[in-house]
Amino acid sequence: MIDWKPMIRRLLCLAALTWHVASCNSNFIPVPPPGDPTFAPVQVADATGAPRQMWQVSGSDSPAMKNARVFVFNNSLGVGVIGRANELGSYSTGLLDGNLGDQVELHYETADGERSPTTCRLLVQGVGRTPCP
Repeated sequence: MIDWKPMIRRLLCLAALTWHVASCNSNFIPVPPPGDPTFAPVQVADATGAPRQMWQVSGSDSPAMKNARVFVFNNSLGVGVIGRANELGSYSTGLLDGNLGDQVELHYETADGERSPTTCRLLVQGVGRTPCP
């Protein structure tokens, strides 16, 4: 005849130990998406000397973005730029080709290699708050 009491006791101890170890781990905190970007128009001359409008994209301080690589992609035109956030998490990119109303996607990668969710905003002069349709 099998004595089940010691086996049940061991299983309960193992379950309690597993629960305790799992509860000691810190909760997973996802990387937040980038905040609303600011789009500033910049006039440049193209190869023929004709004036052309480009855009500089910037973002305010965000501790989650400290020293992160920031990816900005104009989905409407298929072009993009990559910048780097500073110690405070603010960033300013190189010039991005675009037109008012273009769909611009942004995300960043932390120094640890974590990738944020993508934010998509319509290109406007000033702070882009309108999500892409």
